[in-house]
Amino acid sequence: RHVGRDMGKLCSLSATGTYLVWATAESASLGSTNGTDGITEVEELVSPEYLRGIVGSGTAEIVDAELVPDATSLMLLVWDNDQKSLGLYACDVVIGAHSASAHSTQLRYTWESRHFRLAMSPVVAFVYDAAKVWTVPLDLSSGASPTVLYDPDTRTDLVVLAYYYVKGSDCEVSPWKTLAPCSRSCGGGVRKEMREILRQPANGGVRCPAELEREVHCNDAVCPIECQMSP
Repeated sequence: RHVGRDMGKLCSLSATGTYLVWATAESASLGSTNGTDGITEVEELVSPEYLRGIVGSGTAEIVDAELVPDATSLMLLVWDNDQKSLGLYACDVVIGAHSASAHSTQLRYTWESRHFRLAMSPVVAFVYDAAKVWTVPLDLSSGASPTVLYDPDTRTDLVVLAYYYVKGSDCEVSPWKTLAPCSRSCGGGVRKEMREILRQPANGGVRCPAELEREVHCNDAVCPIECQMSP
């Protein structure tokens, strides 16, 4: 079966892992980067009826569509020709069910131009045009709002946006050091130990442990009992 047949004019094509998403102005579908192998089924994630329902307009058009990194939801930039505004929507990915059953949320912010695109990272979504970049949380359900990330004073035309991963450095601590000898020579005592922070974390690395001092048990052997003789 030829997946590309009768799809209409594509406005978006993107891949996340082995998932492939393509969108026209009225619908979005999910397939596989492996193509039509006889096993992979093409799923319609957004139908024209579903699109009109979530936007509340019969003139809504998809501008761009991107899966979030874990493929649990599909983000849509949708232009409303009636209101002349661009909205961002997140729709749950429901496999094997009609798209009308998928839950959706909307960012409570709109743009006045349709000339925007989407880009994804593991932690935020980017909405950008030729001159400006916003970041948006991947979860739109908790009153999320966009934040301006890039707004240069000089004229700069952005063509495409991508992210790259910078590995952070973890906190580094010294081995435990003994501060004082065991409090008892036998019968169970305690010994104080400490460790030092050698390097603070950076760029999202693992944080330093809270425990820098501790007491450990020591000399747990039973104390010997000397023989005692009567007078």
